[in-house]
Amino acid sequence: MFGKRFQLNEENLSLIEEIGKHMPGGFFIYKAQKPEELLYANRAVFDIFGCRDKEDFAAYAKAKGESLTAFLIRCAKAEMERGLPITAEQVAELEDHITDIDFACAAQHEKEVRHDVMAHVYAYGKAAPSAAGIIHLGAT
Repeated sequence: MFGKRFQLNEENLSLIEEIGKHMPGGFFIYKAQKPEELLYANRAVFDIFGCRDKEDFAAYAKAKGESLTAFLIRCAKAEMERGLPITAEQVAELEDHITDIDFACAAQHEKEVRHDVMAHVYAYGKAAPSAAGIIHLGAT
């Protein structure tokens, strides 16, 4: 399986749903390549964003039209409000550096880790170093 892209299908959906039920926070699977698609989200994601279900959350995210970076900031704010160890200063640093992502750095890191979102998180952490440890903290 190493080196292959994960494909969500009927065979592994029940396993993903079971894992999602036991996650302490929001858990979702998102296809970032065009066309973008929300593949799975657990109940905690819906509760965090005030959505009824997967379709409602997908519509909410699409209506916001936000970048992954803006989404990560909203996640950090929601996680801070729920008591995760995130400070207002760290959130402010994320906001201050929302457009400072070094996409070449992210592309290089993606080659190493084979995970586009975590490569983006890594590059964002380089731009906002005091907040690097809290980016994507409560999400998987």
